[in-house]
Amino acid sequence: LDYRPLAQALRHVSATGLVDYAALKHDRLGLDEFVAQLGRASPINHPEQFESADDRLAFWLNAYHALVLQAGLDRAPDGELDSIGRSFYWLPSWAIGGRRFTLWSVERRFLSQTGDPRLPFALACGAKGCAQLDGAPYQADTVDAQLSDAVTRFVRDERNVKLKPDGVHLSLLFRTHEAGIRASLPEGRTHLLQFVWAFLPEACVERPGCD
Repeated sequence: LDYRPLAQALRHVSATGLVDYAALKHDRLGLDEFVAQLGRASPINHPEQFESADDRLAFWLNAYHALVLQAGLDRAPDGELDSIGRSFYWLPSWAIGGRRFTLWSVERRFLSQTGDPRLPFALACGAKGCAQLDGAPYQADTVDAQLSDAVTRFVRDERNVKLKPDGVHLSLLFRTHEAGIRASLPEGRTHLLQFVWAFLPEACVERPGCD
């Protein structure tokens, strides 16, 4: 699978993870070509399609985000994806490797099953409460670092982690995926905030209140 057409579409993602849908609408050939490639891909139940687990993970992350972008262009008025939230989450469906999938089925069957606690904070579903979109396709040799970068962006966004005198206010995503996050922590660590702290700046001068 050639990720270059997707990279062309992702040029319209800002440094803060926001998509310029107006510009993408006029430059969507790469995105549509990539989605068409997904439909022509080898059957997904062929183990030889993926050389490694990282190849498989990069494939599904890129597929998910390409479909989110296409849904935003095709279903949201004027490309304003947040105006419809997740109304396209179960519908429509797309052809991938000889079968049809919704965004929900891609997330549940191929991404959540990895057990990686970072994944929920890397999936840009198109709504403001979700993760920020990466400006480059995921690659097998960099997917681990890209996932950590995605969590760092999410945690350091003050809309998602608010440090206040009365406590730490977290995005609902942390509560939704708390069980998986706790299970991933090293032995002896059980607090949700221990996951959060790992992605905050080391110097409190960069994030007042972190001390």
